[in-house]
Amino acid sequence: MLNGNKVADALCPPQLADVPDAYGVFVVGTSMEPRYFAGEAVFLHPHLPVRQGDFVVVQLLGADEGEQVEGYVKRFVSMNAKELVLEQYEDREGIDENAPLNDRRRLKFPRSRVAAVHKIVQSGIA
Repeated sequence: MLNGNKVADALCPPQLADVPDAYGVFVVGTSMEPRYFAGEAVFLHPHLPVRQGDFVVVQLLGADEGEQVEGYVKRFVSMNAKELVLEQYEDREGIDENAPLNDRRRLKFPRSRVAAVHKIVQSGIA
């Protein structure tokens, strides 16, 4: 969950030093290993355009009004007026292991729930 609470101080990556609204988050979970590991910090540039294949943090509005914003560290596939498509390295939970790879590793969200898609520009241990 993304709640805006400050967790720790970290040195700002040089490419974000003068970027308004730049921020960092800690990775939770293992779905993006071996690219990003649980506990690793990722730093985001909220004003760069996102292209297919970029690693991103996506902020999704709750399904019901008043729910907290959900955050995901994933790889960007596409976004149109209808949906956002992301992918991860591990198979999603509860998916048949014999299903096609895209079905096992891709996530789709209604475009109406997408609050933001921000490009990851650096990662590391904070």
